Amino acid sequence: MTLRTLVSRLGPCLFVMCALTAHAQPSSPPPKSAPLKTLQDDLPANAVRTASSDKVRVLLVADFETTLSSPTTARIARLNVSMGLPFQSGQVLIAFDCEEPLARLKMAKAEMVAAQETLDARVRMQGLDQASAVEVALAAAAVNKARGQIDLNEAQIGQCSIKAPWSGRIAKVHIKSFMSVTPGQPLLDLVKSGPLRLKLNVPSKMIAQVSKS
Repeated sequence: MTLRTLVSRLGPCLFVMCALTAHAQPSSPPPKSAPLKTLQDDLPANAVRTASSDKVRVLLVADFETTLSSPTTARIARLNVSMGLPFQSGQVLIAFDCEEPLARLKMAKAEMVAAQETLDARVRMQGLDQASAVEVALAAAAVNKARGQIDLNEAQIGQCSIKAPWSGRIAKVHIKSFMSVTPGQPLLDLVKSGPLRLKLNVPSKMIAQVSKS
């Protein structure tokens, strides 16, 4: 086979291979487009910071709120409120079992009567020179002690009920009926009725713009 014959036969094949090789070569990546500019990009940096810092968060709170705690160790006999219900100033919210303080008050009153009778007798005997000044003084001290016991028991009975300090609503109830409580234990969260107050933190640069209306 002559060289000319070989070239004539292989020529078309070489042409096809060259064409395929040229097609398989990766094309150059398209040029990247420039990023779009936003309005914020055109603003100065200090203007963006100012816009975000001008936001002021406002919190609405009640004019007055408090938590009532137990003044004594007792068992709850009656719970007259529930969460969200309104109440009036002076209304009894909680009543405790006060049978024991009432019994002690009766005993103190009986001791007071006996001490007073003893004092009166000592005074009469002193007038007859049958009792000394010391005996009269001791009888008077017994009367004062009995009177103090009465005051103490009356004060304890005064703690047998929790009354509302003002009109408002029950925000939270921490206890249940017939539950035993100890001194200082939270009982009720109260919110006073009336206009609400605003709590906010104003930047110093905005104070001049704040006015009462």
